[in-house]
Amino acid sequence: SPLVKTSAAAKGAFLSASADLAQANDKNVSQLLSNSEAANASASETDGKLTISVNLTAKNEQTGAQIRKMADGLQALGVLAASHDLPTAADLIKQVQITGEGSKLTATFSHDSKTLLETLQKLDQENKAKAAKNAAAPDAPPQGL
Repeated sequence: SPLVKTSAAAKGAFLSASADLAQANDKNVSQLLSNSEAANASASETDGKLTISVNLTAKNEQTGAQIRKMADGLQALGVLAASHDLPTAADLIKQVQITGEGSKLTATFSHDSKTLLETLQKLDQENKAKAAKNAAAPDAPPQGL
């Protein structure tokens, strides 16, 4: 089976899923990921850390390298977009570790389980402040990053 085997599912996993992304109902997603064979994701908690892992197997090493570059670029874009108004989101995005070897790629996010709720509440407050700021000045010209 082309599904990536992950050790995260073996220890502390409470959620696990697999998909053939090239068979997605959305034609754009299907076309974008048609060079991948399969993906799986898991969420686990071990030693007080919540870990979310996404594994993807590309059809070959070259495609794997290209998808890795795309994932790195999306992460950088996310940090750049969030850093001004949502610094907590930017910090969370920075914590995602993207690795790849050959045709296999993994993106892993880990966070202390004890502080996760506080972090999400802080993110919610930042998001509400951003929405209030945008509502107060709807016709303001966009500012640069």
